[in-house]
Amino acid sequence: MYKIVACALAAALLPAAASATAYTIDWTSGVYNPDPLVRTTPGAYTDTYAFTLGQTGDFSGSLTTQRLRVDGTIVSDLDFSSVFLTKTAGDPFAQINFDVPMPGSDALEVVNLASTVLTAGSYLLTVNYNVDPASAINGASYGGNINLGAAVAASPTPEPATWAMLVVGFAAIGGSLRARRRSLVAA
Repeated sequence: MYKIVACALAAALLPAAASATAYTIDWTSGVYNPDPLVRTTPGAYTDTYAFTLGQTGDFSGSLTTQRLRVDGTIVSDLDFSSVFLTKTAGDPFAQINFDVPMPGSDALEVVNLASTVLTAGSYLLTVNYNVDPASAINGASYGGNINLGAAVAASPTPEPATWAMLVVGFAAIGGSLRARRRSLVAA
């Protein structure tokens, strides 16, 4: 009898196999607020957010862990292990890895999804995280926002002809000031 109870207890405390949940974002611009499942089983998890852009846009946002405290003790927390963005269709694109806080720090974790200009195509935002056994009892989750706005056009670099006109203009102003000074001295 004790062996059965010990085996059941050991099985309950072992981390679960990795679990993945896929979400599809259908938006052209604005804010998307991820609402992932509350995890009540310890283990490693992967959530993916797929979206397609028809035109160039500015991607940014943040993800934050949601902690639950009871009498000053943290009873629910999760640790981000990695967050990255990849392009699944369209022109070539290097994977962007976003900085995640040090795992196990028991601090409120925030992942800044730094502003990035994305061209048209299909993308996948992947969020990997771990839930420990103590946190799983009360449920662990995260939230945040993902923004997509119109890309801000970079200011164009002046052409050589523009620079030449600028130099000629300054020379003309300098020449006229010099000639004016000479005429004032002569008078």
